[in-house]
Amino acid sequence: MSMHVAEDRSTSAAWQYLRGMEGWTAAMHVLLTHAAEVVEGPSIRSRLIGARDDAESLRELLHTATHREDPNPTATATIESICSLWDANQHYFEQLAADADPEFYRAWTARTADARAGRHGPPATTAV
Repeated sequence: MSMHVAEDRSTSAAWQYLRGMEGWTAAMHVLLTHAAEVVEGPSIRSRLIGARDDAESLRELLHTATHREDPNPTATATIESICSLWDANQHYFEQLAADADPEFYRAWTARTADARAGRHGPPATTAV
């Protein structure tokens, strides 16, 4: 899924994936920030704070990558790998946040449905 320099960023699958993940990491940051503030228990709070900080760092990296004038295909591939690893673990932290404040989580889920759906870029289209 790596982007080639000759590709138009706005139509590149890699660029769209990175933009989708940028939105998703921002949404997760909101959830994790709230959960870390309201959760009881220092152990879970510590895990949520670490996850929140990871989400913010990744969102900043994605923002930088998607706003560069000279996309770097090697860096893009590396960032995609980081996103895949990060995304694979988010269900755990999302569940901790849901347990911390179920009402906030339900509202957050409704507000962020588009970000969740678009986190991997737009769905692939098939020729008819």
